[in-house]
Amino acid sequence: MPHQLPELKFWRHTLGALGLELFAPLITIILAYIVQKCNGLEYDIYNDIRKQANGNIITWISFILRSNFPSPQIMLYVLLYYLFEYALLVFVPGSQYKGPPTPTGYVPLYIKNGNLCYIINIVLFVLAYVFLKDVTSVHLIHDHITSLIISATLYGYLITIYLYFKGIFASYHKPDLEITGNFIYDYYKGLEWYPSIFGVNCKQLVNCRIGMTQWALITLSYALKDFDANGKGDLNYLCTSPVMISALLQIIYLGKFFYWETGYFHTMDVQHDRCGFYITWGMCVCLFFVYTFHTGWLLAQSLQPKYHQQIQLSWTQAVVVMISGIACIYINYASDAQKYYARMKKGECNIWGKPCKMMKAEYIDDTGKVKESYLLYSGYWGLSRHFHYVPEILSSFFWTVPTHYYSIMPYFYVIYLTILLTDRSFRDDERCRNKYGKHWDKYCQLVPYKIIPFLF
Repeated sequence: MPHQLPELKFWRHTLGALGLELFAPLITIILAYIVQKCNGLEYDIYNDIRKQANGNIITWISFILRSNFPSPQIMLYVLLYYLFEYALLVFVPGSQYKGPPTPTGYVPLYIKNGNLCYIINIVLFVLAYVFLKDVTSVHLIHDHITSLIISATLYGYLITIYLYFKGIFASYHKPDLEITGNFIYDYYKGLEWYPSIFGVNCKQLVNCRIGMTQWALITLSYALKDFDANGKGDLNYLCTSPVMISALLQIIYLGKFFYWETGYFHTMDVQHDRCGFYITWGMCVCLFFVYTFHTGWLLAQSLQPKYHQQIQLSWTQAVVVMISGIACIYINYASDAQKYYARMKKGECNIWGKPCKMMKAEYIDDTGKVKESYLLYSGYWGLSRHFHYVPEILSSFFWTVPTHYYSIMPYFYVIYLTILLTDRSFRDDERCRNKYGKHWDKYCQLVPYKIIPFLF
């Protein structure tokens, strides 16, 4: 029987979900327009509101939506991108990978070809830039970013509707189905953990192939736009350009992600978040732009002669930012890999030259069976229960800090990520306490800090 939630709160589960479904896309579209047309600067935003809408905010928002509503060509480009990523997932060689089972025992299947798919995307994008300038332009992403986001938002709504009705009428595993009877909330959170889209795992397609890949391609398109505008023949500029520094760090980070993709399938947002609006729109659109907002902001300044010199980095600044950013990316990877490896070995390994410390924790799954898991409390995971969030946030800071401090706007992603991961640490603690009971209390005594050692 489908699982029923015992209680829903009107303000959180109905109004809260509806607000996010309606206003999160709108805010993202406005942010895109602000970067594309207003240079991401508060003063230019004020002037644009006066120019386009005589100072009326509602009229200005209406103008943004009307003037940037995607053409059939833009809609087709986005659809073709989705289909291309689907084709890569299906046809690029890769072994089958079994993810962690759901509480009812269903084992999701993935295709282990992330590394190769990522390389193919990057190489083809650069080749298109070099050889197909007369046919198409990679600058289309920058030049039509607001229209692309509206288009992706429309597709996000449609994909979520498809998954909702697929869950009701063609569930992949009925025991995993969770229907509350509140359409707004069910649409937001999703009904199933691992639905399929045309035979492939929805989360791998949407989260990884579409979402994370387009993050890389958008960032790369910004870097190439900056190269065409300012960097041709100027090695010094290429090595100190804030756009290039920011973009390179993100390309490295995303390369790390696809190298470690199978580990990602064991994370909280894959295992415990169902496939609804939160994931489909979030990965198709929010990740599309919010995660690249700072680089778009940098490019907007770089393309304006009056701001261009203000944001340039010195060689010392560029080197410090690059080394610090790469170090944080590595520590983020190393901490995740450390936990994954220790669990695979069930503690029969060394961490930092010493025997691994893990405690066994029993729990009862949804079928009533007693199972066990292993909680790591050595290495990075002895410092805090979510230490990997520290280098994650710092990585985002280092690819944002080339914006300097002329505006708070480019730090939107860093602030957003900090709030997101802090909230996730509380949710994870609550989930683990409910799952492991007294074992989790003991684990919290061994590792008393949530994220920042000795502070929080």
